[in-house]
Amino acid sequence: MTSSHPQPAGLASTDDKVLQKLLADIRGFGARFDLALNDATRALYEPHLEVAPAEIEKADLAYGPHARHRLDVFSVGGKDLPVVLYVHGGGFVGGDKRATPNFYANVGRYLASKGFLALTMNYRLGGTDPWPAGRDDVGAVVEWIAKNAATLGGDANRLGLVGQSSGCCHVASYLFEEATAAAAARQVRAAVLMSGYYKVKPPLAPGQQAYFGTDATQFELRSPATHVARSQVPVMLTLAQYDPPAIAQQTLEFASALTGARGACPPLHWLAGHNHVSGVLSIGTIHRDSGELLEAFLQAHLAGAPAA
Repeated sequence: MTSSHPQPAGLASTDDKVLQKLLADIRGFGARFDLALNDATRALYEPHLEVAPAEIEKADLAYGPHARHRLDVFSVGGKDLPVVLYVHGGGFVGGDKRATPNFYANVGRYLASKGFLALTMNYRLGGTDPWPAGRDDVGAVVEWIAKNAATLGGDANRLGLVGQSSGCCHVASYLFEEATAAAAARQVRAAVLMSGYYKVKPPLAPGQQAYFGTDATQFELRSPATHVARSQVPVMLTLAQYDPPAIAQQTLEFASALTGARGACPPLHWLAGHNHVSGVLSIGTIHRDSGELLEAFLQAHLAGAPAA
């Protein structure tokens, strides 16, 4: 397991002082996750965004009939660009692709600036739309990309998925569960899963219970970790230094399951100095380590023509 560098080399002294203050504030928040932490972390990073709006941005394109079947597109133009879809977190019952004007547009804008056609999506939420709605919505966007990427300048044959927190679960469910694994293997070249949830087990938080239900006999079936043998799509995992222990353990146990199924450990990165949400909220800001890690993995796997 490798660590990202909390202090990127080559920063000007003023930038270095700003970054050290950011890291100190994140450390002070502690290893927890709640809505207050999300808001406080977002407020820390917003003044330090470096990424500008993309040359081409399209908001709220419909990929299905539900009110939350909407996606945003980011590009600097061109054709045959590799495509990346970002799936936000939110505890299975919340979250939004445009929680504020800049977040999670920061992810789309950063990836667009690096030569990708980037998309961010909303999906149906637990409570009103339980398992497997999130998985199926990821699949619906992948199908939408297959039909529409070329008109937006993208190459649907070079598609990567990125999920964070509960968004990881929906991406992993799509990649590995029986109903969708074959389609995912045909259409997805690589995936990044950041501080995710992969194994349904008590005690369930209210949002987890709303999505997965209360019937413990179904928890194994509804856990992506149960199904990892179904796909060989390359996966990179990250966890944060200040992830709550139960969330960090989810990533470590999922890495173990993948290692057992594949006979080799997947790339596994420990994000030094980050909390549960800062790995994503820092993308496109002065705190560059997480974005650079994400870009390098995606460039490596989405470059060039697809394998025969």
